[in-house]
Amino acid sequence: MKAIRSCQNLISLNTLCFLVLISVAGLKANCQEVNLKEYCIVGYYGKSALDNFKLPFIITFGENSSVEKMESDGRTHAGKFNVLNGNIRIDYGGDQTEDFKMNGLNLLPKLSRTFAMLQKIPYSNAFKGNRYTGILFKQRSTAAVKTTYHFIADKYGVAEEEHSGTPFNDYTIIGNLAGYRREGIKSRRSFSFFVLYGTQLLVINNFKNPYEGSTYGTLAQVALK
Repeated sequence: MKAIRSCQNLISLNTLCFLVLISVAGLKANCQEVNLKEYCIVGYYGKSALDNFKLPFIITFGENSSVEKMESDGRTHAGKFNVLNGNIRIDYGGDQTEDFKMNGLNLLPKLSRTFAMLQKIPYSNAFKGNRYTGILFKQRSTAAVKTTYHFIADKYGVAEEEHSGTPFNDYTIIGNLAGYRREGIKSRRSFSFFVLYGTQLLVINNFKNPYEGSTYGTLAQVALK
């Protein structure tokens, strides 16, 4: 009986080891199968996933392990990336690095208060023909305005609840998943930025007067009739 039990325990141990090896091999294969040039990292900085104030960003991958990141204030950063053991490390130079642990297409950033995911680059502009609605909040203010972003062709319009009419403006697309507009002299705004995070549109508008603060919000896609 002892010999039979020992044999059963050995078989169970071997089975467990085999399953662990299969899982590890699957994880490695998954990391190797992802061609990062077909994806962007989209994400935001914020206190929590439930906090209204989110600072969106997007990171695109290029040739020769190059990356470019755009932040919510319009700054861009070029760098290099490498993938090791399922970890994406981005080096911007000057000891400035970012690490993202891959869990499928979900990412676990090393930096706190950072939320991110890998999102496959669509074949065409992901915003075209879509409408997103939600509340835009304002820094240093209690203002909260229901706002709609409407995308037609290569332009977008912003309609606030208390205003009629929707002027449409050009914008620059990034990876078919984000867009920005640098405003002209006559505008109070300096830089407008929006990023598609899953099905939500993360929006931030910066103003030329630094004391005016930004407007920001998370908008949900509206089903068009």
